[in-house]
Amino acid sequence: MYAPDQHVQRYGNLITTNSLGMRSPEPDTTIGIRILYLGDSVINGGMNTSQDNLSSKILADSLSRIFGKKVNVLNISAGSWGPDNAAAFLNTHGTFNANAMVMVFSSHDAFDNMDFEPVVGKNVHYPEHEPFSAISEVFLRYIGPWFGNVFGIDNGTGEKLMINQQRKIFNSGWMELSEIANRKHIPLLVVLHAEQNELIKGAYNRYGLRIIDTLETHHISYLKDMNWGIGPEQYRDFIHLNDEGQLFLAEHLVRPVEEILRTPASK
Repeated sequence: MYAPDQHVQRYGNLITTNSLGMRSPEPDTTIGIRILYLGDSVINGGMNTSQDNLSSKILADSLSRIFGKKVNVLNISAGSWGPDNAAAFLNTHGTFNANAMVMVFSSHDAFDNMDFEPVVGKNVHYPEHEPFSAISEVFLRYIGPWFGNVFGIDNGTGEKLMINQQRKIFNSGWMELSEIANRKHIPLLVVLHAEQNELIKGAYNRYGLRIIDTLETHHISYLKDMNWGIGPEQYRDFIHLNDEGQLFLAEHLVRPVEEILRTPASK
């Protein structure tokens, strides 16, 4: 996760984190409404997305206007996370007396289990300290990887999602998050975010279909952003959303999340 209590500029974008490393305000459990917004780099946005352009911030502002009270959308996410990472976070820090839980993951998260491979300070995309200068960062992030690609050198600085490539064990976090939600009586909604190659084919791949089968078997509510008409213009690469995509995601979540919050919870 991001280091806590940050308020910095990265490539001209504002990156802010609270005391738990979330890209959202402090979780106030005494007033308003709280939504657990769980995911990976898609909703985290990374350094390419400024704080005000995050789908979590847009969703929080929209719901606050609708309900006339503070709605805190807790952006609990990090690059390369799977559902098991999100479950581990909630098991460690609790659910913050949440009123709803929204998960945003993709087909590759079907089998992307934690492998505890050390990456912080090892991979340039997971730094353990601030860059010494802008020039040094340009070299580490762009010039170094370019030379590595040209000469066939794996220097650990290439663009990687850090996805566990094993395809045998279904990620335990899918059911663990559902169990947490049931135990805490928190309504759960899953959003299956399509990768661009799935958009081209007009269908989720076999891993996405496995996720859908699991969700339907266990009667877990889910939405597919492919059905919303999301298009390539909302992406900045094969999976991550640009600012337009973050807005698109937030706008399409407002109504279903509002419905969840207005439905009395069953105890």
